[in-house]
Amino acid sequence: MEFSHELALSLLESSDLYPINFDEAWKWIDYSTKQKARNKLTNNFEPEIDYTVLLNQMGKQNGRGGHNREQIRLTIDCFKSLAMMAGTSKGKEVRQYFLKCERIAKQAVEIIPAQTQELERLKLELELAKTQERLLTTTSALATMHGSGMVALILGKPEAVITKTERVETVVAVDGKGKAISSFDGVGISYLARRYNFKTTSSCRYWLESIGVSDAQWLSEPSLVISRKLPRSILTWLDRQYAARTGVRQRLIGE
Repeated sequence: MEFSHELALSLLESSDLYPINFDEAWKWIDYSTKQKARNKLTNNFEPEIDYTVLLNQMGKQNGRGGHNREQIRLTIDCFKSLAMMAGTSKGKEVRQYFLKCERIAKQAVEIIPAQTQELERLKLELELAKTQERLLTTTSALATMHGSGMVALILGKPEAVITKTERVETVVAVDGKGKAISSFDGVGISYLARRYNFKTTSSCRYWLESIGVSDAQWLSEPSLVISRKLPRSILTWLDRQYAARTGVRQRLIGE
């Protein structure tokens, strides 16, 4: 069997500490005799470090007793050194095969981490794209429900300006033919409690009484049931009273 690049590669990949048979090695590197190669080996290398000697028991042949057959096994480094010391073209060729394998292995060691790093980068980009897509969907829904200012605040922008359009409810009274006869756009106690941060409508009503809003100022608007509301024109005055902490506001909302 001729020594080849494939053989060199298989030897390098072997898990055996002594993967090379000396009986084949001395022929691969073209020593003139096995004994000369053995002398070179034993004079320059250490047993059980660079090579090992195995004794195999042979069976009886032609009625004669059995005997031990010696097998020498070499490490990769020992074989490469022995090849260089041979001073033959075959020895140099063997060395070149190993050098080529080692260069390929070194390139693989350098390339694989780079490929792995690139793969991880692509995975991160994919995850980021998915996250951005989900974020876009979520922010679009939030903007629809709460406005773009609230979305900006959620995303960590304290300078965001939140605007909320006030919904004005107008009640229109109609006659039996559906013709409008009057309209009302008063503000009820629930609306006022929300506007002025009262926890209950009764607290808001108590505050209104404390600042002088009389029972006569409440309008009765027709609906499914009669509801009492203040005229919308009073809101400006109420805002001033609230800002000035007039009445029992502080006690009612815990200031």
